Amino acid sequence: MISTLIIVFISLLGLSGVFSNVADFDCFERPDTGVGRAYFEVYAWQASNRTCTKFIYGGMFGNRNRFETSEECSLSCHDAVLRHQLDFKATHRYSAVNRLYELAQIALHLEKVDNGYFKLIAQPSEKVLGITNENDGTDIALQQPNNTQTQHWDIIPTGEKDYFRIKTRTMPYRHVDYLFLQVAHTDEIHINLGRRDNDYLGQQWRFV
Repeated sequence: MISTLIIVFISLLGLSGVFSNVADFDCFERPDTGVGRAYFEVYAWQASNRTCTKFIYGGMFGNRNRFETSEECSLSCHDAVLRHQLDFKATHRYSAVNRLYELAQIALHLEKVDNGYFKLIAQPSEKVLGITNENDGTDIALQQPNNTQTQHWDIIPTGEKDYFRIKTRTMPYRHVDYLFLQVAHTDEIHINLGRRDNDYLGQQWRFV
């Protein structure tokens, strides 16, 4: 009984307070059921057709594209409209340029796969950027192409012209949330994965 009450309390805490300070980036995210055993009927903004759709939220984690009512969803996100932001040319060689560290660039092709996700194909090697789980840690590596979702990425407009966030399609091993491609600066600048940080410009990219 006590554990059930704790789960309910945490779930309610996760649902409350998520309806203010919603950014355009939040509104471009896909509906995310999160984790947990709660059953909340909430609404998510669909930027492709400017509608709000109902889905079930589990009570923990997920993203901020969830609202208690359809009206609140529309009011918060009506300016987030998906037009041609993701119309990448499959044969074009892009450079993914980091917003915070512009010297950090990845030459690649963008290949659209199912449900609007993308493969990031590095040039000139033609290897695909994917998630690895070596030594019990999560990292990224250039891999031979395969059909697993660990090589699929969600490219999300930020609401600012030309800038995007690049998110894993799957939850990496031993994680309960999705991760974002970023440039981190510790002893040296390197590209890796990090948890969502809406204020960190190192998680934003533009394609030129």
